[in-house]
Amino acid sequence: MNLIFETERLLIRKLTPKDFESYHKLFTDNQVIKYLSSVFFTKNEICSEFKEIIKNGSLENGKIRIYGLERKKDAAFIGSCYTWNHPNLSIEIGYVFFSSFWNNGYGSEYLKGKIDFLKALDCKNIIAKIDSRNIASIRMVEKLQFIPIASILNEFENCLEIEYQLLI
Repeated sequence: MNLIFETERLLIRKLTPKDFESYHKLFTDNQVIKYLSSVFFTKNEICSEFKEIIKNGSLENGKIRIYGLERKKDAAFIGSCYTWNHPNLSIEIGYVFFSSFWNNGYGSEYLKGKIDFLKALDCKNIIAKIDSRNIASIRMVEKLQFIPIASILNEFENCLEIEYQLLI
């Protein structure tokens, strides 16, 4: 396993070929993707993206790193997360969990761990873009002292995104 970092209950690790079915289920679950995109992903699109992640460890020529979120106690694949290094030295983060794992504190635990991980790498600016309808995620980042800095109409995904920033 290629561990990136861990928290009390989670392992954040590189994806492996055995993760494909879970990854596919995650990004075709209507509950999950309602806050990600109005465009439904086909199995071929997900397969193509997943192959690129496995081959290169990233998307967009290394700009976007995608990882798996695994629960320690039973090695269950419970979600995925990404890190996007922007040219202005800010790092955008994102996360998605299977709906069956919502409301268990995993999102907050992941975010706290990610912030600590990025602090150790001397990151100073973390960005999170959240669909304005995703109240639970908004509450989570605000509880961790992220502040809203912009509202962006995402025409591709047909939603209003709120861009949050945490200076560390």
